[in-house]
Amino acid sequence: MHLQRDLGAVISKRFLLLVLLLDQAAVNLSGSLRTPLLFKLDAPVKESSKVAFEFLHGRLVGEGVILKHLQHLGYKLAYTQSPLMEYPFAVTNLAVDLRDGLRLIKVAEALTGDTALLSKARYPADRRPMQVHNTGLALSALKEAGVPLSALPTTCGIVSVKPDDIVDGDREKTLSLLWAVARTLQLAAVLKFTTLRAEVQRILARVRQLGVCPLITAVAGLEGRQHLPGQQQALLQVYLQDELLNALMEWVQAVCRSYGVAVHNFTSCFADGVVLCLLVHYYLPNAIDLTGIYLTKQRRQELTGNSRRVTDDLADAADQAASEAGTNLGVQSLYSRNGGASQVWGAATGAPESVANGSTISTPWARSWRGDIDISEFMDDPALEDSKGIAGNYKAVHRAAKALGAVPEMLSSKDYAEHGPDERAVILYVAFLCSRLLDCSKDDRAAHIIQRAWHQYRSKTAGMPAVCV
Repeated sequence: MHLQRDLGAVISKRFLLLVLLLDQAAVNLSGSLRTPLLFKLDAPVKESSKVAFEFLHGRLVGEGVILKHLQHLGYKLAYTQSPLMEYPFAVTNLAVDLRDGLRLIKVAEALTGDTALLSKARYPADRRPMQVHNTGLALSALKEAGVPLSALPTTCGIVSVKPDDIVDGDREKTLSLLWAVARTLQLAAVLKFTTLRAEVQRILARVRQLGVCPLITAVAGLEGRQHLPGQQQALLQVYLQDELLNALMEWVQAVCRSYGVAVHNFTSCFADGVVLCLLVHYYLPNAIDLTGIYLTKQRRQELTGNSRRVTDDLADAADQAASEAGTNLGVQSLYSRNGGASQVWGAATGAPESVANGSTISTPWARSWRGDIDISEFMDDPALEDSKGIAGNYKAVHRAAKALGAVPEMLSSKDYAEHGPDERAVILYVAFLCSRLLDCSKDDRAAHIIQRAWHQYRSKTAGMPAVCV
């Protein structure tokens, strides 16, 4: 009997402590950290005090209101799961999900730091006056934070946004509002102008010192840098009007300049994912292999000036060397990318020509004519090959970004193929990626400084010359 009583006391004590722990964690962390709900959506009880009451009711006879006795001992429960806390703030359709103003209030809270906005909202916002009130509350907070609501650029010119525009589902004004919020509040928090400019100068100084590693040779598996005459790439006028975007574009150009790749905009230059791969590889060489980056035909034309692959160029060089040596070749097949050698038919002398596998082909009928065989029509569809290669580039970038963390996956090769490049989405993605890569760069430089200081200290104590790393 005593054992059961003692066991019941231990269970009651631990249960009350568990309820108190969860209650205090949910109340104290709800403002600074997104905590999960303590109760299910269909739970009959949504207050921690009621949970304790239901557990103790009928078990402690003659104690009266047990929660009042516990409050005198410092045991106070305050968590209440309101219907607004159960509201699904995830956005799936911008034309519909922002109309009630609640999600827009949540955005304003996250970017402005005013956590009291949601408590002023009206819920449920199932009628238009409530929706206008909530949207106006969010717009007022964004305006106070510096978002230019009266000068939003659209295809129709500069317009101002009002609560009615969001409630009515005006798509263009809604997208312009979100971009203005991201540009004014998000980018300014992620990127620092002085940090970008200093990083650009550091990269350019490294390029002048070490030279350029052309991407087309790196993809072919060839090593070596070239000291090419660097020219400052021109910026589009739209980026020159924005100081932060100008600095971001200069950072992208500086990184890609070390690979011999030109970048002029945040749209078409990012379509194949090559630029994103180079940004990641520059700071994290082990995350992306240069030889694994896929280059489309257009990208190869930009890098080499012709449409042939690197292996074709090597084969042409070999053919030219053989011709200069006095061998008059007749009809030449394509050079195999898979390691096979080119096959030759019909020398001018009529003698059989040997091929890579050691066999011979006699061609007396091909003494006086010459032609090139084009087997591109027998190969796979180039568009399909490009689609798979570009998807591989984006997959590699997203894998590295996921390892970095804090980089939302807002770009994909499928979006480019179906809807075309979205300049604003690219800018936001590059900004988040730049922020995380610069953090890694700071850590690497700090590690080098510590290593250098340690080696100098060890060399001085040992009486040896300093060794710098």
